[in-house]
Amino acid sequence: MRIIITIILVLSSSFWCFGQSKKAKNFIQEYSMAAHQDLNGKLLNIKKWELIDTLKYTIIGDMKYMSKKDLRKYLNKLENLTNIKIIEVTSEEQANITMFFGDLDIYLKMIESGYLIPRTNTFDNWSSRKHNNKNQLTSSGFCVDIKRVKSKKRARWLIKSGWLKSLGILGTLDSDRSVLFKYNTKNNSNLNKIDKRIIKMHYSNNIKSNMSSEEVQSILSTKINIDEFLDEKI
Repeated sequence: MRIIITIILVLSSSFWCFGQSKKAKNFIQEYSMAAHQDLNGKLLNIKKWELIDTLKYTIIGDMKYMSKKDLRKYLNKLENLTNIKIIEVTSEEQANITMFFGDLDIYLKMIESGYLIPRTNTFDNWSSRKHNNKNQLTSSGFCVDIKRVKSKKRARWLIKSGWLKSLGILGTLDSDRSVLFKYNTKNNSNLNKIDKRIIKMHYSNNIKSNMSSEEVQSILSTKINIDEFLDEKI
């Protein structure tokens, strides 16, 4: 009897996997692209904040490209999608996430990266993260170099994409309408529906830190009704 039940479960999972719509399969591919950092063609395991209900952030420097009111609106959206409260603190020691506005070289020294940016380089941003041996994030942050950034529009995009990286969403999407596109465009100033669903999935109970891309694909293909997930209001 146990063997029969096992066979039925395997067949059910396979049917569900092959029965998902094209839209669902596209989302599974998009989530994998967005969630995993691509290091020289290798997709690294999932990183995210876990076992935490509040994230504390601090701002160093002059965030002149975005008002605190607009930042708060954006963070409210992230709170709703992650189910994690996000609050500002004035102490860098208390903060989980650091937003740094200033010279990139100073930021690199602050995070002890050991990396030096050549003066001829046009880098205008950096992101950094620390995690434990389970790939659970322990701290993160990003820098927007106020002297090198070329426009207010780009700076605002760097802030929004910097927050997604600070949450462990480290990949990119091919759509130039997504904040997760590798560059800022005229169309990706705000989170679109796919961005929001990717964030929501990343912080669902189904996705765990340290999952490989193969594990994620298996979970999304056989354990979750992605079509129902995509039909949810967001």
